Amino acid sequence: MRTALLPTYLIRNQLKPLQEPFTSAQRQSRLVQSPAENESGWDLARDFAIGSSQGLAVVIMIFVAVSAPTLAIYWGTELSSVIQFHGWSAAPTFTKRPGSFSIVVIRSLQLLLLIVVCLLPALMYFQFDRERLSTMLDRWLHAIFRLDSNLRTISDVDAKYGRRVEEHFGASPEPA
Repeated sequence: MRTALLPTYLIRNQLKPLQEPFTSAQRQSRLVQSPAENESGWDLARDFAIGSSQGLAVVIMIFVAVSAPTLAIYWGTELSSVIQFHGWSAAPTFTKRPGSFSIVVIRSLQLLLLIVVCLLPALMYFQFDRERLSTMLDRWLHAIFRLDSNLRTISDVDAKYGRRVEEHFGASPEPA
């Protein structure tokens, strides 16, 4: 069965020992260029725009997840009578009545729990979206080896389907 022997075959072909010493020119020609040298200016600008928009989305998400529960707890509970704000330049005042310390502690813990509950699903989305992409690429590699009998190594897959894979998945099938 070809799929059972595939990982051993790939490991043997990718980890061949060097049979002859290379000159420095041959070694330099075998070096892989960095991504910045391979990409055009538009590709770098696109990658910067994607990264910036994702960073902006994370900042907005954190701002909303922190400010919305904070305002709801402050204005919707007795916390606004315990801690009073008098403007941006003045420090807040605390009322000295019995039980005000426990109110602040309980509402602070409630606020902390609400912030974690608000942020956790969104942060998990960002994390698992990246992992889902690599899992889909791995599944595609297994399927392509089963379907195309001419392919023997991952380098063959990259040579034949590399550009299409990069366009679809945003990643190369070449192992890291």
